[in-house]
Amino acid sequence: MLALLHGLLQVYLDVKLEGKALGRIVVQLFPDVTVGSARFRDLSIGKEGVGYRLARFDGIFPTYIRCEGATTLSYSATGDSPIAGGASLEALERELEVQSRSHQGPGLVSLVVRDPVERPTQEKLVARNGQLVTMVIEAGGLAANGTTFTITRMPESSLDRTNLIVGQAGGQVLQNSPVRGKVLCKISIKMWS
Repeated sequence: MLALLHGLLQVYLDVKLEGKALGRIVVQLFPDVTVGSARFRDLSIGKEGVGYRLARFDGIFPTYIRCEGATTLSYSATGDSPIAGGASLEALERELEVQSRSHQGPGLVSLVVRDPVERPTQEKLVARNGQLVTMVIEAGGLAANGTTFTITRMPESSLDRTNLIVGQAGGQVLQNSPVRGKVLCKISIKMWS
């Protein structure tokens, strides 16, 4: 759900744990982070089906919680992404380079633009157009695509070099969220537009 309050855009994330409503996270987006905030808004409303609907919080750590983000950036036949910034991370990288905010307190919402560690690569033999070719792929899951987001629970400076801060969050879910270490916590986000 979207709302405009004092000229600032707010996004509402209704959160459930195992089918039971936990409450609502209210995110006020920062207007000066133009591409990042627009991207988060597009993902929140599920623009052309690309978004956070049924996304899970895949990490609840002492200093922040992390939502897995979208696994695909387009459902169109052309492959063009409808979300702000498209499939490229270039615009988000530029905003990250000039970011003046830092993860100095609770409730900061940020998009993961860079992987925190370099991923190992491996070669794989695949068939393409009737020929065998060697592809180099990254190991260890999906690379950052600018849709995974975090919400700080307390200061976490290690996120400053990898995450673009796009807004400030509040709501009873953040105040009551349990710390479960690195255990997967399956929480779905239901978006209303």
